[in-house]
Amino acid sequence: MLLFLKSFFLVAVGLVLFTLGVRFGFALLATIILALKVSAFSLLGPFEEWQTPALGYNPLGNEVGAPKNLGEEYRWNVPVITYGFDESFMDYFGVLGVAAVDDAFFYLNALPTASAAELGNFSIDSRRFNFRAQAENIVDLKSVALGLMIEQLGLANPERYVWCLRDREAFSQPAITNYYVVNRNFDPESLLPSPFINETRYSYSVFEWATPQFADAGEYAVDPEHSYASAAGQFTQLYGGPEPGLFLNGITRDDFGGLKYLLSSNNINVEILPVGTGAKDGSTNFVNFALRPGVEKLKFEKI
Repeated sequence: MLLFLKSFFLVAVGLVLFTLGVRFGFALLATIILALKVSAFSLLGPFEEWQTPALGYNPLGNEVGAPKNLGEEYRWNVPVITYGFDESFMDYFGVLGVAAVDDAFFYLNALPTASAAELGNFSIDSRRFNFRAQAENIVDLKSVALGLMIEQLGLANPERYVWCLRDREAFSQPAITNYYVVNRNFDPESLLPSPFINETRYSYSVFEWATPQFADAGEYAVDPEHSYASAAGQFTQLYGGPEPGLFLNGITRDDFGGLKYLLSSNNINVEILPVGTGAKDGSTNFVNFALRPGVEKLKFEKI
């Protein structure tokens, strides 16, 4: 009887340990899966009705757009884009400035097609710092051009829009305000909302300013070691501008994840052709308003 009870006890303990092991294994597996989903991009488009300055959207008048949901993206639907330099640029920056901007477009031209690219080939942090340039307040024009072009191609600042204020409700007794918060960052592979950008998780606190009067969900990195690394976010912050001494040697994994989503031929949207579109032979017998896939890759040519 004692032997039986002892054997039963050992089997029971074994089952408990096995159960705990299985649970631990599933927990570890879930942790690993969650750890792999550490990417996100944010889409850019015109301001919606609810995206008001009071909720932190363009409160200072220096933002070109606001974050969009999946399926609401704005993107280029022509494969070749031309660029040039006006007289004021030439007078201020000269030929060296032209060369710096050309280098940024050379890099964009070298990017792979959307469907063929592997996100793992891109770094999670493409920033480099020159402390002498920082001390002398020197800004790298190539880096500025690259960051601003990523914005023009349809990507918003992801670190700015991990968390967004959707609405608010004020109460007089007691004097409090409840904010409704949404996530406007999306994982490039699962397309699910994500609080991670380039392997850094972001949380937020709601801040309220008096002059001008607005509120904002201010993001902060839980682990700041690699925080605020995206190329799309370097020059589109709520405050400030290009950081002296900062150099970008490319775009990050999540930047390209956003471009991959926008330009993929699997991403089919209802689109109209740009004004003035025509065929080389002069014919106009083509469909203007239709379902169209992404163009996969953009080419930039200087005029």
